[in-house]
Amino acid sequence: MKLKALLGCCVLLISGALIFSTFYKTPDAASVQNVSSEEAASIQRPVLSNQNSEQADYLVPAENSESPPEVDPLDYYSQALSLLASADDGNAQAQFQLAEILAHCITVNTWKAEFERDFPQFLAMMVSDADARYMENLMQEVQRCEQFIGQKLDVFSGQPLSGMQPMQVASVRYLNAALLGHDAAVVQAISAVSSNIMVDFDTKQLLAERLKKLLTSEAAQTYFELAPFQQSELSQIAMAKLGCSGKVNCDGIDSAPFPHIYFYSCMKSAVDDQIAGISTEPTKCTSWGINYYIAEQSTKYSETELAEHMAKIQRAAQQGDLYGMELSALADWLKTDDTKSSPAD
Repeated sequence: MKLKALLGCCVLLISGALIFSTFYKTPDAASVQNVSSEEAASIQRPVLSNQNSEQADYLVPAENSESPPEVDPLDYYSQALSLLASADDGNAQAQFQLAEILAHCITVNTWKAEFERDFPQFLAMMVSDADARYMENLMQEVQRCEQFIGQKLDVFSGQPLSGMQPMQVASVRYLNAALLGHDAAVVQAISAVSSNIMVDFDTKQLLAERLKKLLTSEAAQTYFELAPFQQSELSQIAMAKLGCSGKVNCDGIDSAPFPHIYFYSCMKSAVDDQIAGISTEPTKCTSWGINYYIAEQSTKYSETELAEHMAKIQRAAQQGDLYGMELSALADWLKTDDTKSSPAD
């Protein structure tokens, strides 16, 4: 899979959500900030789009750092229920954790049949120990998400609405968390909202302010998460390298977008090659992360060209200039009103 495709698949929440994470990673704690009445109104009244979000890809969620009592740590559905009261009371961390759990389990359950059907076949082939352990862990995630199957997830929305699609529910929670000041939810909210719900101009301006604050703080994770919004491969590589130069570990599969989905695709391809006699080597899917693809695609460009592009993007980011970062499509979207037929003045 090419880097552009690997990163580019993150832009749409319906076919892939924008977040980079790992199994069992606990999110940074976020302080809860008060919001104005205008913010509260925009949070509580999202407008549903006509998009069907039943088919959705997402990534492994963070663990519940709030550790509510009497909750089975292996049961994501119980964790989601335990977060509802705090989320509805305006706790940004609870909003974010609830969105993470919902989005993760929606995807895991979407791919459950493929995992259960193909993993036994994969294990019968030449599979590395690390890949075998990853499959075992992934099947544990399937079990942790099973109680969501058959449930109407709009009960988790906190909205006076019915018939919300699952990813729309997660989108509302990401939006709430971002507007309440949760930094880790900002880019996820932008991606989720653009794919699943419609919001007005004022709400987008609040999101734009949150994003500018992140950019001017030079958060490496934000560079990494914004890479899929870039229009050119060179810009995507530059953004990914800026992100990987921070605290994000880009060496293993956990750095890839939707690692469990990528893992399945990698294993399917590797096993097919073994069956066809193309490969006689054990699979090595868990060892290939973003750095592998950056290195592969960077050979198209000189070191000077890539370094200059990274410097240009970084300078623009420090000024909160999305156009200078070559994120013009995102910048234009943040200036529109989804509830109207034409861009806001």
